[in-house]
Amino acid sequence: MKRKLEVLLLEDNVPTGVFMSEYLNRLDCLVNWFTHGKKVIDQIGEDNFYYDVAIVDLGLPDVDGESVIKELFWSFPRRGIVVCSGSVDYKRGNVNGVGFYISKKSFRDEIKDILDLYRR
Repeated sequence: MKRKLEVLLLEDNVPTGVFMSEYLNRLDCLVNWFTHGKKVIDQIGEDNFYYDVAIVDLGLPDVDGESVIKELFWSFPRRGIVVCSGSVDYKRGNVNGVGFYISKKSFRDEIKDILDLYRR
């Protein structure tokens, strides 16, 4: 039996985060959901901080999502990063480490195939 994929979900909108988290659980993922980018950055140095794939919203209330992505990529360059944003400019630049850009509207349609790539 394969181990569950561990997903770091950074989404500040609570209803959206609940939906994404529940959907990822149905896809056999362990989800660690954060609503603030600063909390993710603060956790990076902790011994128990682990993820296989990070799903990051760009528009956060405290820290720019791109800053979080840069910190994650610098600390864990071989782990997956997916930008999932409701913003029309969610592809606003090629941030180092981002494997995929998807819109929140297409999350349910696209995330399963993306996660399957990281399960290999």
